[in-house]
Amino acid sequence: MESKLTFYISKRSMFKLLLLASVIIVFGLVCIRATNYMLIAIGILNLFLGVVGIFVAVYNLIDKTPQLILSEAGIIHQKITKKPILWRDISEVTITKRGNNHVLIVTQKGHTNRADFKYLFRKTAKSKLKNNIIPLNLDSLAIDYPKLHKFLDFKLGKQTVTNALS
Repeated sequence: MESKLTFYISKRSMFKLLLLASVIIVFGLVCIRATNYMLIAIGILNLFLGVVGIFVAVYNLIDKTPQLILSEAGIIHQKITKKPILWRDISEVTITKRGNNHVLIVTQKGHTNRADFKYLFRKTAKSKLKNNIIPLNLDSLAIDYPKLHKFLDFKLGKQTVTNALS
C-alpha cells in the first residue's frame, strides 16, 4: 500500500471554467453595447465575473501543487486546512455526493480546533465544525475514487469508511 496519495486540480474542470468565463465575457460585451442602463450594468457585472473566472481557471491550471494529500500523518487539503487532520483524530470518513458535488466528509473525534483551518473555510463551515464534521469538496480535483477508498480503508479500517457513491 502506498504511504502517500496526492490529488491535483482537475485540468478538465478548469478548461470548462475557462470556456464558461469566456462565454460570460462575450455576453457582457454584448450587454454593454446596449442603450438600456440595466443591460449595461448587467454587462459590467458579467465582465467582472468573466475576468474573475478566467483568473481562477488560469491560476489553477498553472498551479502544480497537490490540493489533497493523504499521508502517514493524516489528511491535508491545501485550500482548507493549515495542518493535517491526524488519522488518530478521525472517527469516520464518508465519500458522498451532495447536490452535484462529491464530498469527503471527515468526522473528527473530540473537539475540532477551528484555528487549524483557513479563515474562509472557518467562517463558511462554522456550524459543521462545531459538530466535528469537516466537509472536503472533491469536485475540482482529479480523484481516483477506487484508489482513495482503498487508501482510506487501509488507514482507518472498513468500519469507519463509508462510500455513499456506490
